[in-house]
Amino acid sequence: PEPAEEEKTKAKAAKKAEVKKEPKKEVKKEPEVEPTFELPAHLVAYDGHPDDRKALMAWRAEHNRVSQQLENARREYEKKKRSEARKILEREKMERMRKEEEEEQKRLEAERLEKAKEMEARKKEEKRMKEDADVAVRVRPLGQDRDRNTYWWGIGGVKAALYVEDINGKWFVYTTRQEVKDLMDALHHWGIRERKLKQELKRRIHTINAEFRREAREREDAAADAARRAASGYPKREPRTPSAAATGEQDGLDAARRFMEALCTYAEAAVGARRGPKKSAEDPAAAATDTQSDADAQHWRAFKSRARAAEAHQDVAHLLLELEDALYAMQKIEFMSAEEMEARAAAKEAGEDYESEESDADDDFDDDDENLWEEENQPFHESYEDKIRTGMIYPIWDTHFERRTWREAVSERSPATALAFQAACLEDCAAIFLKAVARHPR
Repeated sequence: PEPAEEEKTKAKAAKKAEVKKEPKKEVKKEPEVEPTFELPAHLVAYDGHPDDRKALMAWRAEHNRVSQQLENARREYEKKKRSEARKILEREKMERMRKEEEEEQKRLEAERLEKAKEMEARKKEEKRMKEDADVAVRVRPLGQDRDRNTYWWGIGGVKAALYVEDINGKWFVYTTRQEVKDLMDALHHWGIRERKLKQELKRRIHTINAEFRREAREREDAAADAARRAASGYPKREPRTPSAAATGEQDGLDAARRFMEALCTYAEAAVGARRGPKKSAEDPAAAATDTQSDADAQHWRAFKSRARAAEAHQDVAHLLLELEDALYAMQKIEFMSAEEMEARAAAKEAGEDYESEESDADDDFDDDDENLWEEENQPFHESYEDKIRTGMIYPIWDTHFERRTWREAVSERSPATALAFQAACLEDCAAIFLKAVARHPR
């Protein structure tokens, strides 16, 4: 019985080995079949008796029900496809960022190693120089070339120069890295004197180049400082006085006012583009649009006058916030769908308040919401196509969080320079939107 059990054990082990050796079969994923959202054949056209009203009504009810179901299924499918496409793009972006980060890490590591190598060589040279200085009573020459010119380095403690003494006693000097490099390239390694001179230069080349770089930086800093002082017209900087501080405050407010006036000009041009060519006087919709455009243009001209006349610090801050509110309201109108615009116009004519499924109060931020960060960093529009549909490419703010951060930075306590900076940021973000509105009027 024992040999029989051993044979069974060996057979089982052989079967397991065969199973392990068998390569795994690749499972090919079949492409997903695109669903169709077409009505069944019996719901495309009514094929019953035309006088059978009961059957006709039943057919219409089923037709409407199935059509609604297919429409809902189509929307869900398109939403799913858009979500999958966004996930694929996000994965590709993350993979690309990961590869770029790895390449950047490799580059930084190579630079670090190169700098460490150069630093190590420089430390060795400095240590050798210190040892030589401790025992030497004078500077020794590095060597001679084929013409018996003697090369000196470190005379008088000057390290950013390589001196040359010819056989007649005349002196020359090398003061750049390129000159020393050309000298080393010209020295021949077969010559007895030049081979020794080249070896001495190689031992000190890192320290010599570092001294050249330090000397060049000092000269550039001195020249730049002299140029700045000459351009300013003052030989040296004067201490800041209260009058100078007041001048800087006024300059910041002037800059903020200029940015606000520029935005008002852009907005006036954008609302003026809605008029377009002259239309028939019998068209009431065109006449209403032109009337509204004229009123909006007058509003922006009045706002520009207010911005120009604002003198106090708090007035400029309040006007800047008011300007952002007006631009944001203009953006909401421009990105509004045609159906919502018609519904709002009908409600206004009927004297009723318009109530949409998405309340305008969504712009209010609730600090107690645990999902505040995710919600505020969602873009104003779900996809790029939604922005293209109205002729726009970029909104003023990409996220609610970005808008709230900007508004928190604008206050009466903000310095004038901060107000000017925030006005410049608003002009930079809103100018693209306003120019697009002017190019693509609704």
